[in-house]
Amino acid sequence: MSKCLSVVIPCYNSENYIGKAIESVLNQSYYPIELIVVDDGSTDNSRNIISSYGERIKLIPSMNLGACNARNLGLNHSKYDYVMFLDSDDYLLDGAIPFDLKDEKIFDLLIGDFLYEKNNIKSNSERNLNTVTPLEFFDLWINGNFIPPCSVIWRKEFLIKIGSWDVNIKRNQDGEIVLRALLYNPSICFIKQKIGVYVQHEDLNRVSKRKGEEIIVGDIRIFENLFSLAKSRAIIIDSITLSFAKAWYSIAYEAYYLGYDNLGEKALSRARQFGLMGHLGSMRHKIMASIFGLKIKMYLSRKFFELRNL
Repeated sequence: MSKCLSVVIPCYNSENYIGKAIESVLNQSYYPIELIVVDDGSTDNSRNIISSYGERIKLIPSMNLGACNARNLGLNHSKYDYVMFLDSDDYLLDGAIPFDLKDEKIFDLLIGDFLYEKNNIKSNSERNLNTVTPLEFFDLWINGNFIPPCSVIWRKEFLIKIGSWDVNIKRNQDGEIVLRALLYNPSICFIKQKIGVYVQHEDLNRVSKRKGEEIIVGDIRIFENLFSLAKSRAIIIDSITLSFAKAWYSIAYEAYYLGYDNLGEKALSRARQFGLMGHLGSMRHKIMASIFGLKIKMYLSRKFFELRNL
């Protein structure tokens, strides 16, 4: 017997993309699917585009409270046992909803492969989705093997149990919720089938380049909270501790590069406390950071970038 699926799309001023995202869900052969679009106070033509689909979708209005709030709102209005969150500029591949969803076994998470798309050119994600434990996947994620929301299917009851989406997070929202979920030892079905297309826009880099002090502080808070959760669940072992050390080092790397030296020092100190020796990254970076220290090395990298772009 097939499991029922709700798909939630948060939308804010996405008139150029929302139609394609909606069509990609409506054109799926899998049945039954419920499509919920939460319009988070769009001021462009998004609302009219969404409304044009009539009763084929459930339109939920919101008041520009952010993507996480919109996702939680859609989750609260969903009626099925499984839910997927599709960003308004991403889309599903034809026939993407996996047959594994029809399996009688109950999974907390179904995680599939995906494609990147940039400038209308698609490329493979090169993810190796072999079966691993939740803590092994935690470490893989920290090492850059993330999966976008368009290729993650959640059991609704489990998602609510872990606290749903954190509305206080400004960046890495999908990363935080998956990492948090993995600390609850979920049952996971890894699917080699490609499900979604993760679209990267040139202007999307505004979000990742606009990494001010508030965002770095937010990243620090994310991993402080995750570590507290891990401790409360008594799962602090060597492998997960090293995963946290890698995360702290990445935050220090970024903070120093952006000139937030106090935050960089705090994050690097945490990485050392968690047992990280030396430096992570390319051989060139490791050598320079070992000679000059991470702070000076990242300062030099920033100045070199600025000179190159004069």
